[in-house]
Amino acid sequence: VTDGLTGLYNHRHFHERLALEVERSGRNGLPLALFMIDVDHFKNYNDKHGHPAGDVVLRAVAQTIVGALRSTDVAARYGGEEFAILLLDTNKEAATAVAEKVRAAVEAADFPDEEDQPSGKLTISVGGRTGMSLGSGRGLATLGGSAGGRAAGLGGVAGRGGAAGAGTCAAGAWGTAGGCGTGG
Repeated sequence: VTDGLTGLYNHRHFHERLALEVERSGRNGLPLALFMIDVDHFKNYNDKHGHPAGDVVLRAVAQTIVGALRSTDVAARYGGEEFAILLLDTNKEAATAVAEKVRAAVEAADFPDEEDQPSGKLTISVGGRTGMSLGSGRGLATLGGSAGGRAAGLGGVAGRGGAAGAGTCAAGAWGTAGGCGTGG
């Protein structure tokens, strides 16, 4: 049920929980939000500092993400440097606020050797979608090769260091089909 490295829920449990919550959301008419997180330039970090150092950073990023979430949110390690967050009973405005809070928390945190990253800081990209039909159509597993690709397939993606609905996005850009880029 949990990922051995980060202590977050694992990929399989996340998909089981996603299916359950999509069904519950549709049945009860309650809003649901999902966002995907990708650690920017993580290959660069691993190449420069090695996989054991990368593992330390992934654990710290996971702890930072959880620290910025609400107690009702579901966080999982999706794979590699990718994370998935499920926000129960959450509309697009609240989802945007949570995504930005998570993004800002990671940006504000101090990580070992992050000054060697292209931006001088370890950052994440966040993309997501809200609505009761998150699970209809295609599953996350069939979308893109990265969290950013999966988030784009969900209807929105933010650029490196960005959160859909935050930064340069117009208000409400995080929607059932929204998203935007906020940097490079």
